[in-house]
Amino acid sequence: MKIRSLHIANFGKFSNRTFHFSDDGFQLVYGLNESGKTTLKAFIESMLFGFSKNKIYKPKQGSFYGGSLTCLDEELGVIHIERSSDRGGQTQVFLPNGEVKDEAFLRTLLKGTDRRLFQSIYSFDVFGLQNVQALNEDQIGEFLLFSSLFGSDAASKMDSRLLKQQEQLFKPNGRKPELNQQLDRLKELAAQLKQARLAEGRYTEKKREHSEFIETITALQKEMKQTEEQIQQLNEHIRLYPMLEKKMELKKELARYPERVKRFRAETEHELDKLESHHHPKKAQMTALKQKLDHLQT
Repeated sequence: MKIRSLHIANFGKFSNRTFHFSDDGFQLVYGLNESGKTTLKAFIESMLFGFSKNKIYKPKQGSFYGGSLTCLDEELGVIHIERSSDRGGQTQVFLPNGEVKDEAFLRTLLKGTDRRLFQSIYSFDVFGLQNVQALNEDQIGEFLLFSSLFGSDAASKMDSRLLKQQEQLFKPNGRKPELNQQLDRLKELAAQLKQARLAEGRYTEKKREHSEFIETITALQKEMKQTEEQIQQLNEHIRLYPMLEKKMELKKELARYPERVKRFRAETEHELDKLESHHHPKKAQMTALKQKLDHLQT
């Protein structure tokens, strides 16, 4: 996408100004100090990425600021990008077919390029190029590559910034830098880890002993249960032993009277039958008398 022209309605020192650019791929913007070159660059960035919160180029006259860019896109053709403060800084993209798109469509056109990347690639100033004359061929190549990625003044500021950050992070004999504190903390953690490993060893040994004790207790509980069953059997034997002795004595005594025992058994059975034969009629008679008694009571 190429910028063909821009119209500044109100922005910084410019008001109702239009600038046209050539189509040959190179454009030189020149002028005296304070003529508005930086303002022109800031206006292009504002039209593409929104008004900066840090540097607002409010006009000297008028309450709003903004303008438009006329660009040529290889696929869409000529498009117009407008942005102004009275619309909340929101952009409008006017396409050749009459459609009006929003901020999201503009980001798609820019293919993910943000303000910082745009400034790093396209914003070279005189301060960032002052030290180029002291560089050799290889250093110039590295400088241009680094400048195209991060900005022309980034290389000169990088060493001091990194040194300052390094001192904030670490000093050989320091106590407050973050890395020194982390190293002290690391030593404390290493000592705690050593103690923890010793405690872990003791814990593992105690855990093994605990497992052995559990196995021993289980075996003893099983043995105790078997012993209780044996004791119960022995108590039962002890309770029955006198009866067994009495039984043996009775058997011995009966063995001396075998004929009497046989005769007693026969007589007993006969007497039992006789008693049962008398019992049934008496039982029937009693039932009849009970029924008669019930009838008389009624």
